[in-house]
Amino acid sequence: MKWRLHGIVEPFTGLMLNMLYMSKLSKWRRKTKVTGYNDWYQGTWDYNRREKLYDELISREKVGSLPIDYFEFGVAGGYSFRWWLAHNNHPDSRFFGFDTFEGLPEDFGPFAIGTMAAALDSLNITDPRARFYKGLFQDTLNPFLDQYANGRRKLIHMDADIFICAQDWDKGWEKNFTVSTPQIKNGSATASVTLPSGEIDKITINLTLIKTAAGWRINKVACAN
Repeated sequence: MKWRLHGIVEPFTGLMLNMLYMSKLSKWRRKTKVTGYNDWYQGTWDYNRREKLYDELISREKVGSLPIDYFEFGVAGGYSFRWWLAHNNHPDSRFFGFDTFEGLPEDFGPFAIGTMAAALDSLNITDPRARFYKGLFQDTLNPFLDQYANGRRKLIHMDADIFICAQDWDKGWEKNFTVSTPQIKNGSATASVTLPSGEIDKITINLTLIKTAAGWRINKVACAN
């Protein structure tokens, strides 16, 4: 029986994992006070709800009339991109869209490769403040950042369905952070990772690791800042 358990359990793993993480999210939500607009999960799919969230951001953060840099990762058909272009009227604002425009680069759950494809020309966005970068994020973002003039308020919209390994964002990732000497005791270890940032001095993350038969793995992550 123990060697056949996967045959019984495997068809239900997606549902069980979903219930597990929804339970964790529900527990966190119960402990966390919500002020302002509440975009809590609902069983029915309603794309129009996102506009209420955007309106709340404009109301609370006053980003409707200020010069901002808007970044959108996962532009697809451009609905949200066009919304922000229409609702931020400052001539000095800049809008940057990153997408393959060829749909998903691989199968993702029920979505096949190529789903959500939208040709760049089909967006019909002519606002001179808009710029688009076609390709995978790990191929387009770093060259963009090399010439990006930082300094103004940003609004970042992450709407990608597939998230690559962090190291793929920067091929020189090992040069950009420092790791403290691990402190090992009784089969567990602690270490801190310090990352530089362009807008604040540094970000430090504390890691707790445990040793398994396959090697060390991360058990807990906590931000020290």
